[in-house]
Amino acid sequence: VLATSDASLADLARLSLGAIGSRAAAVIALLLLLLFMFTWARAATRLIYALARDGWLPRRLARVDGATGAPRRAALALGGIWALALMVQLLLGVSIATAIQLASGNFLLTYVLIVLTAWRLLEIGRFWPALVSSTLAIALLVAAGIQSLWYSLATAAAFGAVLLVRGTSLPGPLPVRGEREAGDGERAGRGRA
Repeated sequence: VLATSDASLADLARLSLGAIGSRAAAVIALLLLLLFMFTWARAATRLIYALARDGWLPRRLARVDGATGAPRRAALALGGIWALALMVQLLLGVSIATAIQLASGNFLLTYVLIVLTAWRLLEIGRFWPALVSSTLAIALLVAAGIQSLWYSLATAAAFGAVLLVRGTSLPGPLPVRGEREAGDGERAGRGRA
């Protein structure tokens, strides 16, 4: 049953826990998915806000609500991006399986970039065990998910091409904790992300 299943985790829960246990596992899985979705959406709006604040996106997306401190315009932009992606998916007839594979490739590339950034920004002697273990884990994920990386690499290449056309480079390393960059005082007065 499990070898031919499209939902092996659900079938495993049904076989091992029975019908009630299977429903409970489905509810838990749904709640976890919603939690992950909300967490990702919150992080994505903060990323849009930070990119706008630093001049990589239109500055009007860097405004925050005075009462809540939430970057509402960034959240609306994210909603628009999601709506556009859904419309393209529906118009092109992209299957759910392919959309999930493309999203997985994006997350995998994101984690690869995070680990590479950690090697550059963290003190290697102090964080050696964490850096090595995370690098090995990411290497295993890349090996397992290499077939879904093509889309992410194409997106990264397009971003690089835009940078070349603009004649700009990526921002340099972040300032060391306690040091302040020029303009930080101005940013701090705008509100929190």
